[in-house]
Amino acid sequence: MFDSGLTLEYEVAFILGKLKENREKHIKEYAEAKEIYMKALAIKLEEALALVKDGKDIHLTINLEKPVNHEKDYDKTISMLSQSCNKTIQLGSDQFTKFIEDDWEWKDRFLSNSMTYKSMKL
Repeated sequence: MFDSGLTLEYEVAFILGKLKENREKHIKEYAEAKEIYMKALAIKLEEALALVKDGKDIHLTINLEKPVNHEKDYDKTISMLSQSCNKTIQLGSDQFTKFIEDDWEWKDRFLSNSMTYKSMKL
């Protein structure tokens, strides 16, 4: 990630609001991805079971990456800020990117997997 070297002061209430908003969005995206993942997994397993019941030899490989819930990343940061006695706090560019722009180190992979599941025709 790009680090501009800047460190600026922000209101804790503003940061908390963004984190909570981003957390809710993540929870929704994760739930959608997990639901589709579970349906796709069930279909693959049912297909394999049908082959087994027909007495056919199978080699079972399931190429589905399980969605990962990163809710705890948000929860930890929200908890830390909620318990702070400061009204303002300094953020570097890396923290700003995560907390305000919602661009965590895992975000690209999470979104890529979510898009893969959403594009499946089940």
